[in-house]
Amino acid sequence: MIEIYYLLLILKIVISSQVKTCIDPDEAFLQQKYSMIKRNYEFPNDINLTKVISQYDEIQNYLEYVMSQEKLNYQTLCPWEIHIVKRSDKYPFYVDQNKCLCSKCRLKDGNNLDTNNYECKEVIKKVPILERGECSQDGFYIWKQSVEDKISFCICGFKN
Repeated sequence: MIEIYYLLLILKIVISSQVKTCIDPDEAFLQQKYSMIKRNYEFPNDINLTKVISQYDEIQNYLEYVMSQEKLNYQTLCPWEIHIVKRSDKYPFYVDQNKCLCSKCRLKDGNNLDTNNYECKEVIKKVPILERGECSQDGFYIWKQSVEDKISFCICGFKN
């Protein structure tokens, strides 16, 4: 019985010594890599929708910016909400995710536009990101270029 215990203990030590721990590169490296891929995309009238946030002051400034835009968001025929989300496996780590609040186009008086012909639609654009991949031999995660869909805002459009 003691022999089995020692055999299991040795097996556990061997397995745990082979488990590789992986770390992320520092944020300056990710920012530099992200800046390079972002240049390949056009952001018409970039209004901080894809702003990279890394420190508390920038988060506060960004939140104030988002809050100042709320009036616009709610005064359209198809209002939308802005939610700031933090994620650790994609860069930029902080992104805003917009969500349409209505499926029907609403008028200023509270009535809906002709629901047989019009509906609220998401305006989606593709944005570049970095996604965390596998662990490399040097112990750092590999961050790969990717693209994701982002809801920019909502508009009233013809039904399909």
